[in-house]
Amino acid sequence: MAEEPIKIDSNWVRIDVESVEIGDPEPDGTRPLQVRFSKARYKLQEDGSVRDIQTNDVFPPDVWKSAINQMLNAVANGPTVKSPERRDLLGRLQERSEAIGYALEHPESIEQPQSPENPLAALVGSQVALAALCIDLVGSTQLQASDPDAYGRIVPLLLRELAEIVGDFDGVIVNFTGDGLIAAFDGQGISIAACDAAIHAASVMVAVVYMVLNVQLERRGLPAVDIRIGADASEASVRVVGSAASRTQPDVYGMALTMAAKIQAVGTPGEVWIGERLHGHLHVNNQVTCVPVEPPASWRFVNGGNWAYKLYAIPVRSWVARPEAA
Repeated sequence: MAEEPIKIDSNWVRIDVESVEIGDPEPDGTRPLQVRFSKARYKLQEDGSVRDIQTNDVFPPDVWKSAINQMLNAVANGPTVKSPERRDLLGRLQERSEAIGYALEHPESIEQPQSPENPLAALVGSQVALAALCIDLVGSTQLQASDPDAYGRIVPLLLRELAEIVGDFDGVIVNFTGDGLIAAFDGQGISIAACDAAIHAASVMVAVVYMVLNVQLERRGLPAVDIRIGADASEASVRVVGSAASRTQPDVYGMALTMAAKIQAVGTPGEVWIGERLHGHLHVNNQVTCVPVEPPASWRFVNGGNWAYKLYAIPVRSWVARPEAA
């Protein structure tokens, strides 16, 4: 008996703005606000709806107007949120090359004091719009069985580097999964910022692993490693789980984490694979770096229109040059 498909809601609206100009005060104290929306992303239809050129989604007038009003209120009541630009990636790779080389020669330097408090604790009891990453070390069981010493040297260093990157993009570690991790980004309450931050962090992870860590491992006769990364976005809740008799901890419940893990499992090593909900909520400059990919025949997930839930890849290694000093 065939398994029923699993429906994933992807009804998010992303508004990309080219410029926001606030005019001089009027006699009544109000100020005119002029917003120019991205022509690279949107096209106004004859019936008043708006088509997203990147995703081909069409938003009815009421949905579009509601999204605009929410955006204008955010601009009026606080600082304008800008999509984070790609970090100075080459500079980071040069910096981490030295740190990773030192750690491989001095494994004891990887040990760090425990964090005083789980960052998720501040979000317990709240609903958040977040993006999630699931990162896994490919072939870890074989590596651990065939070369336990190499496994013991590589995994703590890999997890340190991944966790550093999560922190650099204001994310939190939800769980370490042995030789991988699950991370979440809430964008300080701004879902679009969370999505952009997640794929920037994931891209840096791939670059650091393949352009720096593997170079340093090979120099020491250690096996190079592969990682897979899956990512998606959704609303989620943060709760405390466990028992005081043994252990309690904050945990995150939401389809973003589930889908990130499912996407990671079918992804290609060395690439970042993302779900259509996260893709549809990325800044247009980030969307154009994504390539549609064909999910496997076993893929059970569908979107709101009952079409196969789309997947995209960010082929990071194709646009990152290997640094000479690495």
